[in-house]
Amino acid sequence: MTYAKITGTGSFVPEKVLTNEDLSRMLGEDINDFVSQVVGILERHICAENESTADLATEAAKRALEAANVRPGDLDLIILATDTPEYMSPATSVVVQHRLGASNAGTFDLNCACAGFVTALDTASKFIIADDSYQKVLVIGAYAMSKYLDWNDKKTAQARYSHDLPDSTVQLTGTPDKGDSRGSFRIRRAKLKIDGWFYRPWLLYELQTNWPALTGNNVGALLEDANINWDLTKGERTFMIKFGQYKVPFGLQELTSSGSQQFVDRSQVSNTYARGRDTGIQLWGRLLGDKVEYRVGAFNGNGLTRTINDNDEFQYNARLVFQPNG
Repeated sequence: MTYAKITGTGSFVPEKVLTNEDLSRMLGEDINDFVSQVVGILERHICAENESTADLATEAAKRALEAANVRPGDLDLIILATDTPEYMSPATSVVVQHRLGASNAGTFDLNCACAGFVTALDTASKFIIADDSYQKVLVIGAYAMSKYLDWNDKKTAQARYSHDLPDSTVQLTGTPDKGDSRGSFRIRRAKLKIDGWFYRPWLLYELQTNWPALTGNNVGALLEDANINWDLTKGERTFMIKFGQYKVPFGLQELTSSGSQQFVDRSQVSNTYARGRDTGIQLWGRLLGDKVEYRVGAFNGNGLTRTINDNDEFQYNARLVFQPNG
């Protein structure tokens, strides 16, 4: 399995500094005590008139690429998170791509406000894990809110306590699990099924075990199916008896399977019937060239959800299916 790792970081702040004293003079009242003692900020870096989000992002990206020893032309993707974009369209990441000379990289922006950078970082890691064509992804979080503030408005000016900056720029790279260049192999789930007949071809048996995990201390088999099916019509399958443990194949229980009809609200179905197997006996068969299937059975009730059916009394069921096309 491929996973993502951080190989280089970089950051950049504008040269222009605005202190609490500067802001107090602009607003005509002293805000230093509150901002410095309560918020803990003495000064902030803000964009100059000729600086923008793309300028900050580009400089931070250059530093991250240098730290990671990666050339812009080797990038596969650039993801830029900002809520102060360069333009409405095109994306700010396109501007950064052009300035870096990253001609082989795809680009897109994310806007999640304060959560933008971590969201972009998570998105980049999933690209690397899911698609091996993405080996080097540049993630940028850039913020230039000072360009949008009215510095004469006390409420909005004081709200902008911190810096204009790309919070950080991260270079991600794809690496095979455990550092093995050949990749890795894991079995997360396994089933073993044995079936056949004994004595006569119409006396069938079925055994199925399930291993939820084959790693660590979780190794252990769970017996799912253990049953015998007796075809009293000796191969015609019109009248059979099945007894033992198996999945109850009827109505709502069947709909909990992911391969069944999806227009039924399966969450409600699962609240009524459990997904596990049950122990019981069933008469069943097929008629009219497999166009009709019938089932009548009795089960011990252990397959029922305890919160709704707080007992293990027998449950009885019947089903009749008609399929015109067989």
